[in-house]
Amino acid sequence: MAEPTEAAQYAGCVHQLVEAFAVSQPDREAVTAGELSLSYAELNRRGNLLAHRLAGYRHSAPSIGILLPRSADFVIAALAVLKAGGSYLPLDVEYPTARLESMIAAAGCQLVVTTEALASRLAGTAVPLLTV
Repeated sequence: MAEPTEAAQYAGCVHQLVEAFAVSQPDREAVTAGELSLSYAELNRRGNLLAHRLAGYRHSAPSIGILLPRSADFVIAALAVLKAGGSYLPLDVEYPTARLESMIAAAGCQLVVTTEALASRLAGTAVPLLTV
C-alpha cells in the first residue's frame, strides 16, 4: 500500500489545509506568482485579513465574485471567501463586461472582489464591489 501524501495527513476543506500548513510548516512556500512568493503563514494571514473584511457582507452562504487576474491576490481572495463561509465565482478579466454582468446576476453574487483598475468594468452592476 502506498504511503499517504503529505496533504492526505490533513483532513478538511482547502482553507483548513492552509491553516494546518501555516501552523506545521509556516515558512514553506505556498504561492508563487511572478516575483512574489508567499509562505503558508503569510498566505493564511492575508486570507484572514480579507475574510474579516468580507464578514460585513456575510449572508447565509454568500456568493462572491472574484474579478482579479491570475495572481497571488486571486488565491488570497478565494481563500478568504472560503474562510468567511461563502462560495466564489471566478470571473475572467478577459471576458466582455456584458458577460461578466450576466454571470454575476445568474450566480446571485452579493459582492465582487476586484481591483480599482477593474472596478470600472462593473460600473453597471448593482452589486457592491470590494477593492483589494
